[in-house]
Amino acid sequence: MDNQHYICAGGCGGEADEPGVCKSEACPDRNKPFKECGCADRKHNAADKKEN
Repeated sequence: MDNQHYICAGGCGGEADEPGVCKSEACPDRNKPFKECGCADRKHNAADKKEN
């Protein structure tokens, strides 16, 4: 049904089903709000980000 979830934009890979903030101590976006994401596979368009 609804694929809405939330991810951290800081690169730590944080993900949640509900809005919140990143709690990873090593993340540069710690304590910043997660971003909304509605991707169907929960890979967050990972293939688009890999350009080696």
